[in-house]
Amino acid sequence: MPWQRVINAKGQISPRSYPAGATSQAAALRAEGVTVNGGAMGELTVDFTLFGWFPSQLPSEEAAGLVPFDDGDESDEEEEDDENGERDGRRKRRGD
Repeated sequence: MPWQRVINAKGQISPRSYPAGATSQAAALRAEGVTVNGGAMGELTVDFTLFGWFPSQLPSEEAAGLVPFDDGDESDEEEEDDENGERDGRRKRRGD
């Protein structure tokens, strides 16, 4: 992942040890078409509802062979019922 795409959980570009660091990151994001907003306190933010990445399965989970979380579709046969006959929502390894 390119360095400029790493933003904190609040959608803010974290301040750097040198003042131009956050500005440089904002410029790199803008060059990719990402809208970067300036806040009242000078913070630079990105709207995660527009530019966030929320995959159904993380690359590390895929590499570990985990099945994506059930989205509520009852046709998903990968998820098993727990001892009470209810779906437990836990992921399992492929082939289990």
